Formats: sequence, C-alpha cells, structure tokens
Amino acid sequence: MNAAPRLPTPWFSFASPRIAPLLLLGLCAWLFLFHLGSIPFLGKDEPKNAEVVREMTGRDDWVTPTLGEEPWFDKPILYYWISRVFFQLLGPGELAARLTCVLFGTAGVLLTWTFARKHGDEVTALRAGIILATSLEYFWYSRTAVTDVPLTFCVSLSLVAFFRAAEGWGAPGLWYPIAFGAAGGAALAKGPVGVVLPALVAGPYLIFTLRMGEVRRIPWVRSLAAFLLVAAPWYVAVSLRHGRLFWEDFIVNRNLQRYTSTIHHHPGPVYYYLPILVIGLFPWGATFPFAVWEAIKGGWRLQSAERRGMAFLLCWILTPLLFFSFAGSKLPSYLLPCFPAMAILTAEGWRRVVEDPAGKRLRPWALAALLALFPILAGAIYAWCRTEAPEQIRAQAPLAFCLAFTAAALGAVALAKRYHWLFSTCAAGTVLSLTALLACSLGNVREQASLTRVAAEGVRLSRDGETVVAYRNFHNYLYFYTENRVPLVKRLPDLERLLDERGTVYCFLEPDGLEELSRGRFHVEPVDRQYKIVLARVSRQSSSLGEQGDTDPATPPVTPRWRERD
Repeated sequence: MNAAPRLPTPWFSFASPRIAPLLLLGLCAWLFLFHLGSIPFLGKDEPKNAEVVREMTGRDDWVTPTLGEEPWFDKPILYYWISRVFFQLLGPGELAARLTCVLFGTAGVLLTWTFARKHGDEVTALRAGIILATSLEYFWYSRTAVTDVPLTFCVSLSLVAFFRAAEGWGAPGLWYPIAFGAAGGAALAKGPVGVVLPALVAGPYLIFTLRMGEVRRIPWVRSLAAFLLVAAPWYVAVSLRHGRLFWEDFIVNRNLQRYTSTIHHHPGPVYYYLPILVIGLFPWGATFPFAVWEAIKGGWRLQSAERRGMAFLLCWILTPLLFFSFAGSKLPSYLLPCFPAMAILTAEGWRRVVEDPAGKRLRPWALAALLALFPILAGAIYAWCRTEAPEQIRAQAPLAFCLAFTAAALGAVALAKRYHWLFSTCAAGTVLSLTALLACSLGNVREQASLTRVAAEGVRLSRDGETVVAYRNFHNYLYFYTENRVPLVKRLPDLERLLDERGTVYCFLEPDGLEELSRGRFHVEPVDRQYKIVLARVSRQSSSLGEQGDTDPATPPVTPRWRERD
C-alpha cells in the first residue's frame, strides 16, 4: 500500500515500531481480560470444551479428548493441550478455559500488525491491529473457550509466511516450511479445514497472478516434514489408540458430513455470512466496501507488490467466504479466519477515505454509514429490551449511552471537518462501548443466562446422596457445572422405573419436560429455577404405571448424558 500524502494525524506518534506493539498489547489485555473469569460459560461449546480439558487433566491424558470419560472427537487436540496448562496453573474455571483464546487472539492482532507494516505504512498497520482487536466478532471469540481462535491464528501465520516466501520477502527455504508447519498447527486446532483454508487462498492467488511456477520453488521435502512434525504425532497416537472409531467419528461425521449435510443442525442460506460480515466487523465496516472496490478495480494491474498484496487479501477473504457459504452447516465463527485480512483492507479504506485526497469523493458516503451504525445499534438494543426483556433496559442503558455518545462525537468531528480525528474518536468510542458491554450488560449474565446457581444446587444434592438426573434433554451449560454427577434419562418409562427404585428423584427439566411431568401422575415440586432450566423434586402421586407400558428390562433407565451429542 503506497504511502500517499496524508493529513496530519494523531497516530504518527503511536505508530512507531517501538510503541505500536505495546499499545496493541495493552488494548488486547484490556478488551480480552476484563471480567474474563467472572462471566459464566456461554453457548454450546464453551462448557463442553472446558469439561473435556478438566477430564484430560484429571486423567493426565495428552491423547484422547473425552466428555463424560468417553472419547469425544468433536475437535482435535491443540486447544485442549494449551488449556491443560492453564487448568493446572489456575485450576478449572472460566478464566483458565478462556486464556488459550486470549493468547491466540492477542498473537493474531500482533501478527496482523506485523504483516500490515510490511504491506503498507506504519499508521495503517497500527489501525489494522486496532480494527481487528475491536471488531465485534474477533473481540467476542477472543474471550471464549472455542477452537476457532487458535485456528484463525494458525491459518493467518501460514498465509503470511506463504506470501513472504512467494514475494521474496525472505528465504523460501525458511518461510515455506513455516507456512506448512503453521498449517499443521491449524490441523491440530480444527482438523482438515486447517489445511483446506490456506490452500484455498494460496492456490487462487497463484492462479490469478499467473505465478503457478512458484509451486516449483517450494522446498517440498522440508515443508512437508515441517507439517508432519507438527501435526502427525497426535494423529498417529490417537489413531493407534482408537483406530476406526476416530476416523469415522472425527473425519467422516465431524468434518465431511458437517460440510456436506445439515446433520449437525446448523443450516443456513447461501447468503448467511453477509450479515455476519457486516455485524462482525462493527463498527469499522463503513470503509471496508470502498477498500474492496479499489482492490478489485486495480486488481488487473499486478505488476506492483502493492497490487499483488491487495489481490492476496481479496483471496484471503473471498475464497473462505465462498467455501463456507456453500457448506451444509453454518456458524458465525467459521468466518473468523477472514478477519485479519478484512482488518487490513478496512484500515486501507480508512487511509483512502480520510487522508488520501483521491478519496475525498467517497468521504460523505463513508461518514454517513459510520454515523448511522452507532445510533441504529443503540435503538435496536432499546427496542429488543422493550419487547423481549423489559427488565434488561436499565442494565443495557450504559451501553446504549456509550453508542449514542460515540455517534455524537463522530458527528461533531465531521462537522468540524477534523477528519484525521475520526479514527481515534471511533476507536475510543468502540473501546468505551465494549467496556460498557462487559461491565454492565454482561454483568447480570450469571443470573439471567447461565445455570451456575441451579447446577451448584444439583451438585450439592448429589453429594448429599440424592438422585439427580436430567430428564429428556441435557442442557449444554450443565456439562461443566455439574462436575459429571448428572446422568440423562431420555424416556418417561425409564424415569418411572427410577422412581420405583428410589422413591424421589431430582430432575433438571426444560419447559417441555416440566409440562409433561406436571400433566402426568407425578408430584413436581420446583426447588430452583434459572435461565431455561428448573431443578424439581419429582415423586409419584400413585404407584400405578398407568398407560405408559412396561419398559425393556435390557434398557438401562439412565443414559450417560455424553451419548447425546449435537
């Protein structure tokens, strides 16, 4: 990216190679660590991943991920390995489970800054790092216990090393093995997709730039050795231990069928990721379309390193986007590996729109989009709270205020025509809004959207000798918080037989299960309620089994919950 004449900017003093990495480290530490351990696990994956790490740590096992002490091949081993270290240092909990993603998320920000420095100027590189750290999706997942953040870093490192080697920025004998070794790390993070994504970017880039001869310059023996050195030890060890079970469950079920079918219940239309891209890049997406258009418009002039770099960034974004758009299963986190490239292009868009005189004609459109984003989001938060959760209005007020304040500050800067202050104003407002999100809006998650209290009550009852089960469904939050003490009962006849044996059973019930038992021949006494789960004391009102019929004596009344897989 060429260094065009620029307006005075407050970022010059912070963009030096000595100060910029410290600034980015401080920013990541604040955004990724603030309230990290005080917010309970969210979503389906966090509690399951944390439970896998706890079980592996308890067994001192470095090979087999287990859930409920049975093999669990949903994801490979990299996240579990590193999280084991934090579990041993800090003990099991939300903080230890999430620090792995904090580590990889911070490393990804620094890697993006490093690549953008080589690709362009110091100010744009610093902006790229700030944009990545504060973009909504990257910020969110860098604070979670999921495997997508390690995958994103490894894929990014592989692509950066590949581009350095292909462009002659370093010795091919060094950078190609680094690229292949990082792809091996990506395969350890999330399986075959860790190899597919770098190939999907590098291949089209070489074809588009008419440089397929570069393939002959790759030191294949050394590069493949680096890949195998990183990835092969675990894959060989787990294959020797579990054989066909591993390959059928992990490769066929968890990867091939996940891509080619909706068997894992995450369908979506082909345009699924377009709104994810807009929301995930918030609030920086206002300049992203202009940078993409400039890259496409000048993409055919590939003689300069700048143009080839823009083409590489486009391949980095578009080929994974297309690949996942046609997948059977779709989740927002699948797009995360595109975000480093999106951050660099967005930073370049800011330079063109705000500082480059040639971008003056684009400035009104970018300003209009930027100014509209913050009040629209603030209004959407208020409207959602008013209709769906009126009790949340007061909790969300600080976040809505910060968003509205940021919009007002940006408007004042624009009216004063201090365009070189737009980025710093937007960055400060975004950090303030994200802090309000963590401090206020998510501060009541432990009570409103988690099961920590009701799970603790179930664990206490189990330790006191009571029979505690989950009926019909096992909520994902319970994986970690019940400490493996709660089995799953899937059928009403099995619950009846268990009641005949024990007399009284404490059940974790979702609304449909609670309604079913309340209509039947049972006395249901709620003990505790939190989020969507009720812990109830269940006993018979009569001794008759009624019309439910007998059960197969060979069928165990209690099914281990880990056999109910997503």
